[in-house]
Amino acid sequence: MLVPDGHRWCPDCSAAKPLDESVRNAGQASGRDPYCKPRHNVRGKAAKDNVGGARTYHLKRRYGITAEEADAMQEEQGGLCATCRSAPAAHVDHGHETSAVRALL
Repeated sequence: MLVPDGHRWCPDCSAAKPLDESVRNAGQASGRDPYCKPRHNVRGKAAKDNVGGARTYHLKRRYGITAEEADAMQEEQGGLCATCRSAPAAHVDHGHETSAVRALL
């Protein structure tokens, strides 16, 4: 099938969609994601659900730990920041050179 100018083929929908219905993606030669926005969103949610939800997806991708591991660290620290021991722990402390997770701050 020929795709008209100003359109992009969505493999999931099997249809040509206008460019403004696709997500920008600098990693693609065209500058656009191969899928239309609704299919892009469905695929993104499925990827997060596949690993145990958005929180685990984020923690695994950035720090290499799961939500359960972060919860266990927080419990070990009594729910408090590892540095000041008074504020609630809300952020992951990690070494930028080694990427090793040290504590929750």
